[in-house]
Amino acid sequence: MNRQALGICQEAGYRVGQADALRGIGSALAGADRCDDAVTALEQAIEIGRELGESDVQLGALNELGNTLHRAGRSARDTFESALAMAGETGDRYEQARALDGLARVLHDAGDVAAARDYRAQALTIFRELGVPEGRPL
Repeated sequence: MNRQALGICQEAGYRVGQADALRGIGSALAGADRCDDAVTALEQAIEIGRELGESDVQLGALNELGNTLHRAGRSARDTFESALAMAGETGDRYEQARALDGLARVLHDAGDVAAARDYRAQALTIFRELGVPEGRPL
């Protein structure tokens, strides 16, 4: 479905739609443990977002990229920190909470449990304020 949407958006020259489709493709590939392919799709989505000045496109794809890198056992901290900084600049509380949650998982896995708990608590506070049932136990 996302590949079909990508083709349609490319034909129409609808770049935001291309980025959204690439993000969906990246997420699906990550779920299928095709992390290298997922990273490529997500990086393309981020680049399109940058070119268009669409921070929401970049933020969603950055957080998804962080999740994918972490899942693959690769360094994701810088990616989540970039997403957190951008979310702070743009005021996107949902993506801010996603970045905080991602950082919590990265830090927990690195053995910094105290910092992980702090980031997780911040994420949960925002998720609750937004009324979204996001987040999972560490």
